Amino acid sequence: MEKFQARALSWMAEARVEYNHGVLSALGHKDLYDAWNSALIGMQLATQIVDEARNAAMPKDEPLTFENMFPPVDEALLVRQDAERARVNAAWAPIEKLRQQARDELEAADPMGMGQSV
Repeated sequence: MEKFQARALSWMAEARVEYNHGVLSALGHKDLYDAWNSALIGMQLATQIVDEARNAAMPKDEPLTFENMFPPVDEALLVRQDAERARVNAAWAPIEKLRQQARDELEAADPMGMGQSV
């Protein structure tokens, strides 16, 4: 792996969707991005459904307090949200493995961490 490729991979993060798309596509791992992004969209939709259910269940005639801020929702919605999060984690695992490999290569090239690669 080239040094610039390792740097690009090491700078990836779950919250940087567009950056991840560019890096993974450029390095020939678009399939990993597609699987992760698909899972991410599924999790976002599941979270939106849970949020909408909570909003609908909130008492409209009472002041908002900590006790009634998170009203109970259908357990199936929470199970689906958890399943989608697990899907995101599973899709991110091979990407994280690439990131760790890149960080290891950068560390081996610059063991003192001074930006003076060998």
